[in-house]
Amino acid sequence: MRNRLSSFHLNPMPNKEPIGMCFRTMKTFRNFGLTCFFILSCQSLFGQIIEADGISYNIIEGEELTVEVSSVNTVASEVVIPETIIYQEQTYKVKRIGTKAFDAREELVSVIFSDNLTEICEMAFINCPKLTNISISKNVNNIDYYSFLLCPSLTSITVDPDNDYYDSRENCNAIIRSDNNELIIGCKNTIIPSSVQKIGLASFYFCRDLESIFIPREIYLLHNIAF
Repeated sequence: MRNRLSSFHLNPMPNKEPIGMCFRTMKTFRNFGLTCFFILSCQSLFGQIIEADGISYNIIEGEELTVEVSSVNTVASEVVIPETIIYQEQTYKVKRIGTKAFDAREELVSVIFSDNLTEICEMAFINCPKLTNISISKNVNNIDYYSFLLCPSLTSITVDPDNDYYDSRENCNAIIRSDNNELIIGCKNTIIPSSVQKIGLASFYFCRDLESIFIPREIYLLHNIAF
């Protein structure tokens, strides 16, 4: 027995550090496997339509547990965009209004945005002839051009005073980018503040009841199709 033990001890023997490394490696592989499983699970949901209370949502790729409004299947005159929805026992934040999500909603009069909303995509509310008022919530940080194109009945436009990216200064009934003083969305009741320097692309396009508007002399850029 001693000879065998002596013989055994003469050979290189793994010490405790490699064993610890082995356990750490196993833990790393386990965590990596769980991460891969989560990613694959999310990828399997991308593009899948989730229905809730007459609103359809798509899961946003690249962001954890977030969705966008992709379309609306209700004839309600007022639509409330919720802060979150629950799907397969997971809570998803509603962060974006997708392109043409409210396309041609002839019955829509008003829409209420939640504080989780951060983006309103191009043509999100295109051709909503009865939409009269919009109020941008405090965390919206991107509003694309044409977001409210062909909405001739707009009369009231406000932005939450706590929004760091957009404002409706001086109760102007418009949406203004705070960083460059560009008016991007107006309506027939808009009064352009003197602090505005740009009139954005299609900002007043198809305001068919707009009879006159005063352009302050501080304006140095007026897009060709602003009106």
